[in-house]
Amino acid sequence: MQLFKVKERLDTWEKMTPEEYRQRIQQIFDLFDTPDIPKESVVADVGSGPLGGMFFNHTWDTMYAVDPCFNTYKKHNLINLPDNVTVINEMSHEFRLPRKADAIFSVNAIDHSGNMKLNIANIMNNLKPGGTFYVHVHMRRSNQLDSVHRMVSDEKMLDNIFKPYLVLKQEIYDKDPLAPESKREKMTFMAHIKKN
Repeated sequence: MQLFKVKERLDTWEKMTPEEYRQRIQQIFDLFDTPDIPKESVVADVGSGPLGGMFFNHTWDTMYAVDPCFNTYKKHNLINLPDNVTVINEMSHEFRLPRKADAIFSVNAIDHSGNMKLNIANIMNNLKPGGTFYVHVHMRRSNQLDSVHRMVSDEKMLDNIFKPYLVLKQEIYDKDPLAPESKREKMTFMAHIKKN
């Protein structure tokens, strides 16, 4: 498996202070308007990064951090996860959770492969019936593609991908509300998708 621009990803994690990261995770929860997820829930973060994504601020009884770069994060001493987080070092279209999840988060991750539809189908497959997928993804035109982001996507394409599922809430942003001011150029799709 070939991983993309790992150096660029490492720079992102090395430059972010714990407080900046904590604020970013809270901003994600606020933008998702995330309801209280019971503590006994099974929760996964797909594309979690070395700090565990959602698990940096919130804890549940069963937590899975899914990211294909964990071996690289470990090599660079970047991993800082709560003790009860289980690491799954797999791509988003290949992973299998040991237990189906009540909730799965994915922030700016599922567009890092050539097949977003396959990624989403696998994520939905790892949810319990009635579970919720909280997704944040950039929409890109052909002139915005690079070695990390290899797929053109727009609202119509995402609507088609999510058609088989129950979309509880959906927002389209002209600029990414999570990005620093200087990097907000990408249109962003955020949604809560429920598994029937």
